[in-house]
Amino acid sequence: MPSNGQTKINIKIKEKTNPVIARRGASLLESHITLAGVTRMEPGVVFNTAITMAGMNQSASGITHIRDNQPSNTTLLKELHALEYDQLRQTSSDVLWESARRIIRKSQSYSFAIDATMDPYYGENESQAIVGGQRKHSTNYFYGYITLAVTDKGRRLTLAALPVDPGVPQLTYVRTFCDEIERRGCSVHVLCLDRGFYMAEIIAYLQQKQIPYIIPAKIMSEEMEQNLSGRTSHVFPYTIEGKDQAVLVQVFDIVKYLKGKGKKNGVVHHPYVFFGIPPSRTLIESLYSHRFAIESTYRERNIVRAKTSSKDPVLRYFY
Repeated sequence: MPSNGQTKINIKIKEKTNPVIARRGASLLESHITLAGVTRMEPGVVFNTAITMAGMNQSASGITHIRDNQPSNTTLLKELHALEYDQLRQTSSDVLWESARRIIRKSQSYSFAIDATMDPYYGENESQAIVGGQRKHSTNYFYGYITLAVTDKGRRLTLAALPVDPGVPQLTYVRTFCDEIERRGCSVHVLCLDRGFYMAEIIAYLQQKQIPYIIPAKIMSEEMEQNLSGRTSHVFPYTIEGKDQAVLVQVFDIVKYLKGKGKKNGVVHHPYVFFGIPPSRTLIESLYSHRFAIESTYRERNIVRAKTSSKDPVLRYFY
């Protein structure tokens, strides 16, 4: 028999999973994703079990020790490993947008954020799905995902997530997400991107599409450094040079006084390129601060996610 401590742990784990939500989620997945049918398991059972695993932070093998009448982990994993990569890419946004249909309305304008997140990968780089990056969590290799989220107050939801394919430019993902927003009948109040999307090609595309945006600027030239001077916030024009084109932008240099923070004094400059919104420091800071809501969606994802040690990129994308 399990110890009292183990019993308490199991009770807490079970409380995290709502059977009604699991059934609804399974029905939603079943309506968009077709399983290969390599076993006799019903699709609803496969998806319900996968959602339950996520809610309990359990692996396919671990779930069998917690819940009764569960399929064996071997049978379950056979079905999940047979998922098709292209199908998941094509249907993931449909699943996420449908789950948000009561919150996101057509013909309405919302604040959106596009961001990249990296899950650490340990081992030999044997897959094309692995991307390199700055060392983090004791590794230079990652499973990368680019996400689209709505970041309005009271509306913080992930609406699309695509795996990063090495060699595919980031502009492709930005175009895909902007087209998706338009296809859903919504408009962009402002699009906030992190510094990794500070590229002439992306900015030129957003301006050509008349999409309002805010992006932290990179300090990569003497001209930029010279403009980031003084002790007051100000706006100045700047030309970003890309590989194939140059684009003229407006930069808002937001100056903040350290006032002894970190035992430092003086000022620090935070330059942002912006378009389609008034040149207001308060407005830019307020709108961009909402972008950090996407970080909370990453934390929520890590709280509610099935465990796996598999190196299968399709299975990891599904989880």
